[in-house]
Amino acid sequence: MKRAQWQAWGLLALLCGWSGNGAAEPEKIRLVHVDSYHREYAGSWAAIEGLDAAMLELGYVDSKEQLEALREHDYVESSRAVIKRLWMDSKRKDTKPELMKATVELTEQIKTFRPTLMLLSDDAATDYIGNQFLDAELPVVF
Repeated sequence: MKRAQWQAWGLLALLCGWSGNGAAEPEKIRLVHVDSYHREYAGSWAAIEGLDAAMLELGYVDSKEQLEALREHDYVESSRAVIKRLWMDSKRKDTKPELMKATVELTEQIKTFRPTLMLLSDDAATDYIGNQFLDAELPVVF
């Protein structure tokens, strides 16, 4: 297993059982994962594979078919979670105006989705998207 996969595994192991609220019967976790790059960028997939494997192992997704749906559509709903993946595309859109436009667009999508937990992969997502939620009550992991 690659280092990034172990890191993702550890992250979800820590979050195992976290429901995002104090209810006796937890609501579904609304997880948004923002990747700094784009879906064709090979460097993103080691971490994503580790994250996906951990979500399956820990029951955040119910089946490998749901993981395939998440990979194809960047969205899946399981018995325990609603998961949305967003791509910042900062490798191909790397000028300040392009990054700011992506920040505005993704921030709006995140707010509309109303996540209970946000995961950020790599520097651009952390620097641009994470900074939009510094004062929010939303837990952010990067």
